[in-house]
Amino acid sequence: MPGPQKITLAEARAQGDFMLLFYCKNLAANCWHSGEVRLDTAIARWGGALRLDQVPARCTQCGSRDHVDVRARPPKRDGGPAGPIVEH
Repeated sequence: MPGPQKITLAEARAQGDFMLLFYCKNLAANCWHSGEVRLDTAIARWGGALRLDQVPARCTQCGSRDHVDVRARPPKRDGGPAGPIVEH
């Protein structure tokens, strides 16, 4: 049974997310590679209406397109939720 539909890039930005995280889960190749892209860069490239599960991701280590999970994350903060943002 599939999980809930993922949010769009614009919805991720509206909720305060800052980066897209890419996780390769290609067990056959024993690949657990990960990477990040700034959310604003992704929106400029693909548009805000694209859902996270529609991002055309490919693992730069094993080349897989079928095993890459894309997630959004908020900025990291120094000192907890109220601390200053530490992204550059």
